[in-house]
Amino acid sequence: MLQRAANIAWWLGLSIYLGGMLALGAIAAPAIFHTVRQTGTTLPGLMPWMNAKEQLGGEIFGQVLQRFAWVEWVCLGLMLAGSVVAFRKAQPRASVWIKGGLLFILILLTMYDLQSLNPLIWRVRKEWRAADSEQLADPLAKQFNDLHKIAERVGQAKAYALLGLLLASACTSADLRSSAKQGELKRSNSDA
Repeated sequence: MLQRAANIAWWLGLSIYLGGMLALGAIAAPAIFHTVRQTGTTLPGLMPWMNAKEQLGGEIFGQVLQRFAWVEWVCLGLMLAGSVVAFRKAQPRASVWIKGGLLFILILLTMYDLQSLNPLIWRVRKEWRAADSEQLADPLAKQFNDLHKIAERVGQAKAYALLGLLLASACTSADLRSSAKQGELKRSNSDA
């Protein structure tokens, strides 16, 4: 019973996290920025040198990412809970160790992203918007853009780690089913 609950927690966390990352990166972000550009809607109160359309798209998508951070933490919790039980019972197969390594990498990436990088991006963005001259704003804009590129790479790395976890989990599940079938065959042969 505990193994089944752990398995459900693992697959639920993994599928929601991976699906959410793909939906945000491949669907939500492009749709938000495209719609903002097409409608011509801007963010009021910005200095003339700032791209108001991009700022509005960034504001909307930034809020979406802030809300998704809670989903990330919950999914990581489910995956961690599921993996503790699974790792205790699993045979020391390569797929189990790969899964454990990828989960560790995902946890580190998520902690860095949500605890360090995102707060820094929001702080620099706030300072950039508050700059009262283009001369003061330019270095902040460069810093913001550099941090944004890092955040995109971290997001991609998390998506790849999640995809790797999906593949390793599928292999682990196949290995476990194969082991169970072999065990059943041995028991039926020994009974005969």
